Amino acid sequence: SSEVADAQPAEQALLSLLIAAGAQPISYRAENGGKLAVNIVRQLQETRDRRLYEKSIGALRGHTDGSFYPTPQEYLGGYTKYSCSPDFVGLAGMRNPDRVSTRLAILSDGRSERTDEEKIELQKPIFILRPQTTFSLPPTLMRVGPILWQEQAGHWCCRFSHSKIAVARESHPKAYEALENFSHAVARSYQDIALEPGEVLIFNN
Repeated sequence: SSEVADAQPAEQALLSLLIAAGAQPISYRAENGGKLAVNIVRQLQETRDRRLYEKSIGALRGHTDGSFYPTPQEYLGGYTKYSCSPDFVGLAGMRNPDRVSTRLAILSDGRSERTDEEKIELQKPIFILRPQTTFSLPPTLMRVGPILWQEQAGHWCCRFSHSKIAVARESHPKAYEALENFSHAVARSYQDIALEPGEVLIFNN
């Protein structure tokens, strides 16, 4: 495919694996110039955007990739201003001499289970969504949407960010509490995985 032909060798291997599994790769013009693969490394101290340097050397608390962008359901429902957020994300280990871990939140193991009342609150389209710092979008850009939704097959899905998703405490106190509890549940679900060179990790976004 053209996506694989334009990629670097390491990216080609990952993209070929995803395409062979029936996946359709997506990228965003606002991130990394639209390239399909992003190198997750420390930025140079001389980088023009100081925010990106500070973020690259700090501890990452995590988010679902593209949490600002519409879910596949929202996209199919007519919100087509932006590409939808990915269902799956792939990580490929290239060099990791210090065995730096990638932190995942495993939300399917029961530790993140929400009460019925919290699920109702988190499904309301009242949460303020802002783009990730690494995206070249206006920092004041925002929209609203739900945190939690259920697919037709009955599976629960979520979008999450510790810093780019919020809700007004005064206007929606129950939703604010539900989001706070969900944030703590995400932190309890962390699992650290150190990828070796050549290893590939594909996870549900």
